[in-house]
Amino acid sequence: LLMHHIRDCLPALKTRINQMVSHFQTLVNSFGEPIEDKVGRLLLQIITKFASSYCATIEGTAKNIEVSELCGGARICYIFHETFARALESINPLDTLTTFDILTAIRNATGPRPALFVPEVSFELLVKRQIKRLEDPGLRCVELVHEELQRIIQHCGAQ
Repeated sequence: LLMHHIRDCLPALKTRINQMVSHFQTLVNSFGEPIEDKVGRLLLQIITKFASSYCATIEGTAKNIEVSELCGGARICYIFHETFARALESINPLDTLTTFDILTAIRNATGPRPALFVPEVSFELLVKRQIKRLEDPGLRCVELVHEELQRIIQHCGAQ
């Protein structure tokens, strides 16, 4: 009885299994070639394409250039030549430095005898104080350029 049942059901079961194998083989083939052998080459192609797109965006030679706002290298140029330059121009180098401060620094550096030339120590002291005032605009410039480079990465990564 069991053998009869197996003999009756086996051909239909075999046909059904062959159809399923064929269907799934077609599905697997639709995914494309296996990339196991070519992973290194594929990764290199992806990185090269990204790097080329990144450089093209910075250089302004990208295929899909934005027309409504500055982006990429043009935005970075604007940050340096407009935003940063304006911030530097707004700093008056002498507004926190009085004549009295300069004379005091020179006298303190020369000790008991008068100096013929401006002592290097006093010059460095005064200049370092003034250079310190450039730190905030410089950091803001770096922050803006970094944000633009991040935007470029997002844009190139989406391609």
